[in-house]
Amino acid sequence: VGGGGLIAGVATAVKAIKPGAEVIGAQSELYGAVKKFLDGYNGPVGGATLAEGVAVKEPSPRNLAIIKKLVDRIDVASEYEIEESVFDLLSDEKLVAEGAVGAGLAVIRKNLDRLKGKKVGLIVSGGNIDSRLLSTLILRGLVR
Repeated sequence: VGGGGLIAGVATAVKAIKPGAEVIGAQSELYGAVKKFLDGYNGPVGGATLAEGVAVKEPSPRNLAIIKKLVDRIDVASEYEIEESVFDLLSDEKLVAEGAVGAGLAVIRKNLDRLKGKKVGLIVSGGNIDSRLLSTLILRGLVR
């Protein structure tokens, strides 16, 4: 979740089709602007993040209204969890994904017990990752 546009649209569609479905958003803990806003925190967000596609300091007010109404919760992932997820998507699924996708997978992994037995979907919407950064992630992932 960056500015909230994608999750607002997805939540609108999902809840229209299946009102009881749970919609969970994922953010980098460094740029958890939507989560922090929903939790009542108005302080600064930012820093160097692998999830640069969702590195938004202030979410859209229009999207926030939809998120408040339709999204069940927003979870955050650490940079380590995001990096590990991006590596695993490449290693296991042969899928080059940017950090924003890694945040989503990391949040799913953190909630495996709660999600067990449920149908789970992950939006994989981008592969815009710098090749030098990706090579560094691969090396670190292989060492783990």
